[in-house]
Amino acid sequence: MKKILIINKYFYPGYKAGGPIQSLKNMCDALQNDFSINILTWDRDYMDEKNYDGIEVNSWSNINNYKVFYAKDKIIDSNVILKAVEDTKPDLIYLNSFFDKISIDSIKVARKLDIPIVLALRGEFSAGALQIKKLKKKVFLTLAKIMGIYKNITYHATNEMEKKDIQNIMGKVPILVSENFVKKPFESIDAKDYHDEIKLVYISRVTPKKNLLFLLDVFRGLKISKKIILDIYGPVDDSNYWEKCKNTLGKIDKKNICITYRGPISPNKFEETYIDTHFSILPTLGENFGHSIYESLAHGIPVIVSDQTPWRNLENKKAGFDIKLEKKEFINAFGKLDKMSSEEYNEYSKGAISLANEYYNSLDIKSLKNAFRKVMR
Repeated sequence: MKKILIINKYFYPGYKAGGPIQSLKNMCDALQNDFSINILTWDRDYMDEKNYDGIEVNSWSNINNYKVFYAKDKIIDSNVILKAVEDTKPDLIYLNSFFDKISIDSIKVARKLDIPIVLALRGEFSAGALQIKKLKKKVFLTLAKIMGIYKNITYHATNEMEKKDIQNIMGKVPILVSENFVKKPFESIDAKDYHDEIKLVYISRVTPKKNLLFLLDVFRGLKISKKIILDIYGPVDDSNYWEKCKNTLGKIDKKNICITYRGPISPNKFEETYIDTHFSILPTLGENFGHSIYESLAHGIPVIVSDQTPWRNLENKKAGFDIKLEKKEFINAFGKLDKMSSEEYNEYSKGAISLANEYYNSLDIKSLKNAFRKVMR
């Protein structure tokens, strides 16, 4: 059986780093019967000071049908990577970030030992994502091309949109396209009342890329008849950015708009959170997929997102709204929500589940397995 070594800072039971953890976990579950899966990862979750409860560090642990090495004290350097390679003797190394030092160290080790690499970018080359720390990334990309750091690497794009993003930056390079693997959606949900209140959730990291500050600024100028209740879930990734968010929160009319920050949320809590939710909202600067978007749709919760995700034409599909990142456009969308009846809302709820099922039924694990085998020598 061919062997895959996955190297990433975060993995199960972590969840605070968002969708990439779930993407990896679902991919491992999908591949485990055809490949020997090994994961090298940190011993703790995103921004945590302590390691996970009940794990063994610096040794290989059995998780389902794959093995995980939780590196003590978040140390994954060239020596740790080399030891993991010697332990597992992989036919392929799978990485999950272009800019992360762990990826660069892994590439160096893999190249010395002539091990093929597949690199997933998770939206890092989207136009919005590249605007964050723009100069630093531009310099790094220039140097990386000159030095040939990423030469002869196969990239993993989760859709044609991300494939184009990669080609725009890296040129003609090997790219395999395979969508994110997800859990089966609900078959149906109970109808909800939708009268005087619009209950929203934001489930994502609080970081400039996810664009929460933009949403809060929209609320400053929003005047509709329905009351808005927004719960914000997710770790604070950038404390300075969060301070700006809190400053804007203080300028929002609290009579008609109630906003509460509730901290990180585990995926196993999504279902109970969505029970009282009408819409999820994410005005992101760029997503290659958006697990929180899919989870919302899969629970019958229509979404309000920017037009910088693969989830497009949502209003036509009665699954939500994908909106240009302009304040007036979001205000217009909330005007539509204000006029929406209970009957119309529940049509959108059905549309959300229908779209999630459409995506789920399109997944092709066989093509991903074949693509991985092709990269292996």
